[in-house]
Formats: sequence, structure tokens, C-alpha cells
Amino acid sequence: MPLKTSSSKGGFSAALLRSDLTRFWPLWAAYTTVWLLAMPAAQFLILFRRNGIWALDDMPARRLEAVDAALEAGSGSATVFLAIAACLFAMALFSYLTTARSVGFAHALPVKREGLFLTHYAAGAAVFLTVHAAAALLTLAVWAAAGVTQFWAVGAWFLSVTGQMLFFYSFAVFCAMFAGQVLAVPAFYTIFNLLAAGLTWIFNALASQFLYGWAYSDFPDPVRWLTPVWALTDGVYSSTQLDANNDIIGYTFTGLPTVAAYAAAGVVLAALALAVYRRRASETAGDLVAIPWAKPLFRYGMGFCGGLLLGMALYSFLWNQFSGGAVSAPAMAVCAVAGGLAAYFGAEMLLRKSFRVVKASWRGAAALCAVLLLVCAGYGLDLLKVESRVPQADQVRDVYFQLYGQYSSLRGTVEDPALIERLTALHQTLVQERPAEDTDYSSGVDCYASVTLRYALKNGGSLSREYSFAYSAADLKDNTSPAAQMAALFREPGMQMASLGGDLNSIERITSGELEYYFNYQSGGYSQDAAPLDAKQARTLLDAFVRDVQAGHAGVDAMDADASQENDYVNALRIYYVPKADPSRRYQQDSDTLYLSFTTHYTELLAELEKLGLKDDLITTAELDRRIGVDSGEPGSVGVYEALDEDMLYVPAEEDAIGIIGGADGPTAVFVGGAEEEEAG
Repeated sequence: MPLKTSSSKGGFSAALLRSDLTRFWPLWAAYTTVWLLAMPAAQFLILFRRNGIWALDDMPARRLEAVDAALEAGSGSATVFLAIAACLFAMALFSYLTTARSVGFAHALPVKREGLFLTHYAAGAAVFLTVHAAAALLTLAVWAAAGVTQFWAVGAWFLSVTGQMLFFYSFAVFCAMFAGQVLAVPAFYTIFNLLAAGLTWIFNALASQFLYGWAYSDFPDPVRWLTPVWALTDGVYSSTQLDANNDIIGYTFTGLPTVAAYAAAGVVLAALALAVYRRRASETAGDLVAIPWAKPLFRYGMGFCGGLLLGMALYSFLWNQFSGGAVSAPAMAVCAVAGGLAAYFGAEMLLRKSFRVVKASWRGAAALCAVLLLVCAGYGLDLLKVESRVPQADQVRDVYFQLYGQYSSLRGTVEDPALIERLTALHQTLVQERPAEDTDYSSGVDCYASVTLRYALKNGGSLSREYSFAYSAADLKDNTSPAAQMAALFREPGMQMASLGGDLNSIERITSGELEYYFNYQSGGYSQDAAPLDAKQARTLLDAFVRDVQAGHAGVDAMDADASQENDYVNALRIYYVPKADPSRRYQQDSDTLYLSFTTHYTELLAELEKLGLKDDLITTAELDRRIGVDSGEPGSVGVYEALDEDMLYVPAEEDAIGIIGGADGPTAVFVGGAEEEEAG
């Protein structure tokens, strides 16, 4: 029977604590240096350096920057640093458990197991608490000298980094209790930190490969919470505070409740680590896994996860190279079994420290293969009926949608029961018909569409699906086809307003606008400029655009390629505005742009453009094609969309700035920023 050597004498050991602090001083010194540089030293440079963004007498701006820097030091990349440092702390302080000589000596000391654990644990905790406190006090001294009064920011930093370090350190110590080799500690620590997100990603990847319509949805909240680095980097951050003029007046810090929850979990993990340590046998030093009941978990966990990961890699490398895009669950099953056997026997070799493992563990390997085959069959046969799952309209609270036609797109959220019912009807049609995804130009199927639906259900659940398919002009005449249903949705004012509503609701104040126009047409090229609009004109045009959308003038030709060519204007209306402050955003924008595309059906907008004398500057896609000779067959001729890809990437510069693009009969000058019209060549 394994022995648990420990003395009945002694608890906490001050001598052992001093030994830990002196023995691993380079690690403590490195940790101290990082935080002294990141906090008091960085704060001193921000507040007192003579060369920088602000002059030395511009102290208010420097103070704001100092507060922002202090809060940033408690989030983001700091979380990653703390996670790494905590693992190094645990590896150093509990490394004696990984060699027989060291663990035998330690357990022969007149100190109980509890005393040994608490002493080593306290050494690491004492270091990071002392370092954090010293960095905070020095930072406060620098702030006091510079007149910074937002001392709460230093307190927020201290609580954030201390709470996070407590959790990661306890987690690393917990992992160290299972490791019989020192390098196994970071391996177990990394695996357990990423296990939930990794498994979710694997199952998502398999589902997207084999289940029709499966969408990579957001990771569920439990998965985020079980992935500490992700949850803390995403949930702990600073954000700006703005005044009525959108000027920065301060900062807020979000996430301390999250840190507190993880700190409490850290205390629990420390207690669990002590419970495991009390039952850990000294003789397991040197084993990869030091706890007997954890060895099957390691063996089968490595086999299962390794089988799916290696299986997907083999499937992608071998099957996808020769299948022509066709999926095969049997092929995936073969690859998964091959990867699973390799991972399972590899784990067994590490545990047994021998290459002769097949005879002793083939039964476990057979059980693992059966599980992997069942998983692959479940995906291939859709045993859970995922593909056919379409929620009832009355069970849906709202739907986020993305519809992409040949040249048009819509995205937004609807709550109207009538629109939800039409979206679920489209979803049901896609599930039943499963239209082909690949275009077939020889048969006239040359248009492409895609649908993304994310349902928020009334019971608190969610459902996400993505579909893409090809269609022809004939499909638009069949009212029951997915293409025809999408075309009807594009023409629906409620859908158009849902797509536009998010942009409209974010506008605080319109500042100006522009209408792009084109001129100097030549074979294969043209010139481009923009007519400026003041705030009142931009507001008038935006209001007219909204009236057109509400009247059903938008999306008329969204799915009809030929009609889109004839009726879509290539001109774009740009509305510049100041966005509303959004407390949920970490950084607030000072300005933003609303890009509006329109067609010949927008009668309200066209009437307003005519009043401004701008209607004559409009040109449709088909007309631009004709003017630049896209169908002439001349060498160098290009289509309008190809031309736009190149020519619209101009950068407005100072007056008379000139950019040159190539044309079929020589270079064509493109003038922006008010340059005179001129031709070269």
C-alpha cells in the first residue's frame, strides 16, 4: 500500500517560508520588476516626462491618461501575464513533489501535510500581495505629486490583479497536486484552462462539417466562465466617460464582480488542492499523473480529444484533397479512430513508462473506438435531428438576420410576429429543399445568396443557422422557392427598416454629407469626385431615403441580377454624424459614416436630389458599363464592379491632389479633392 509519510507534529513552518522566499528570489524579483515598471514607473513617465503627446503644463490631459493607464494595467494583457506568473509560482513552490528524494525529505520533516501545503502556498501569496501593495503605494505617491485625485483607480487595479492572481495561483497549485513531473504542471494547467472552449470548438467544427445549416454560434456563458483567461480578458476592462460634447472626462472600470467570483473560486480550489495533497502518495513522484483515480481520466480524455482533433486533421489532409468537396461521415470515423488510437496508446505509454502497452490496454482502446464511432455516426446521421429543427414562430422572441442577395444585403433584428413567421417559413423551406450551394453557369444558375438566422427563444434558449445557395432567374418566378421568399423579404419595408434602424438610432447629430459621382468616362476608366452636402442637406436626403424605405421602394431588385444592373446607382450617399455615447463600448467614437446605396425606385430621394441639382450626376451600373466600354471587347476593358474595386480606393487629400489609374487607351487621370478635370494620354 502506498505510504503517506507525514509527521503528527507541527503546522505552519516559518523556517520553510523563509527558505521558499530566499530560494526562489529570482522569480520574485522578476515579478516585482514587471509590476514596478508597469505601474509607478509608467505613471511617472506619463505625468512628468517632458517629451510626449502633451506639454508639461498640460497636466489635466496627463492625469486622465494616467488613470486610463492604471486601469488598463489591471485588465487585458495583465490577465495573461498573471496566468503565466501563477503557473511559474506553483511550479517553483511545489516542485519538490516531482522527485522522490525531495518529497521524501519534505515528508520526513516534523511538519504535517497541512502545514507543508499552507507554508508553500502562503509563500506565493505573500509575494504577490506584497508586490501589488508596494506598486499601489508607490503609484499613489506619484499621483499625489502630480495632483491626480482619482485614487479609486489604483484601488480598482489592486483588487483586479490580486483577485485574478489569487484564482490563477490556486488553480495552478490544484493542477500541481495531480502532476508527478514538473513539466506536467503547465501542461495540465493549460489543458484545464482551455478544456471547455476547446471541446466546444471541436463539436462546433464537426457540426459545421456534417450538419446542414449549422452556424458557429457564440460560445455559451458556462463555456466562457469555464475558460478563465477568456472570461477575465473579455469581462474586465476600462471604458471612457464623455461629457455633452463627447470630450473625455474620466474612465470607469468594469468587471470587479467577475474578479470577485473567480477569487472565491480560487479559495475553493486551494481547499480542494489541500484535500488532494493529503491523500497523495509520496511514491508517485516522477509519475506523469500522481493521483491514481485521475489516470483513467487522463487516458480516455487524451484518447477522445486527440482522436477528434487528429481525426479532423487527417480528414482535412487526406479526404478533402480527393473528395471534390463531398463530406463523408465514414471517412471521418476512420480518421477519428486512427487519431484516437494514436492518442490513447501515447497516453498509456506516458503513464506506464513503457512502449509495451497494447496487450494490457486493448480493451480500453476498443471502448474508446466505439465512443468515437458513435460520435461520428451521430453527426453523419443527425441522430439528434439538428438539421430539421425549426422553431415555431410563437416560440421566438426576436430574430437577428443577415440576408445576402446578388448585389444587396440586409442585417438587423426583428420582433414583429409577422416578420418572424416569414423568416421561419424561409428557414423551413431551406431545410426541406436544401438548394445546391455551387453555381452552374452552363445551366443559367449564376446567382448566389446566403441566409443567417439567430433566434432568441422565449424560453431563454437560442438557435443559430447559416445557409448559402445558388439560384437562377427562373427560381424568382416560383413563389415557393427560397430565392423568391428572400426577394419578398428584401421588398418588405419592415425588414429594410430593421436593417437601417440600428444605424439611425446611433446618430446623435449629423455634421455633413457627400454624394459620389463619376465623369470623364473612357474605355475601361473614369474619374471620380464627391459633391459636398451641409448638415441640413444631409438630413433632408436621409429623411427622404427613410421615406422611400418605409414606402417599399427599397430592395425591389435585390435578387434580380439583370434588374439590379439597370436600376442600381453606383453613386453612394455618405452621411457623416456624431454617434451617441454607448456605455457598453470601451472606446467611444468621435465620428462615424452612414453609407447609403439607392436605386431608380427611390422616388422621394431622387426628388430631393433634383432640387439640389444633383440628379444629373447619377448613373446606374448598366449605364456606367456602357460608358466605359465593358461590352466592347476592347483590350483592357473591365466591368464596373472590378473598376470600382480599384478606383473607389481613393484617399481625399489636399486640393488638386491627383491619382492615376490605367485605361484601355492610356492612363486616365482621376481627380479628387476639387481638382480640375483633365485627361492624360
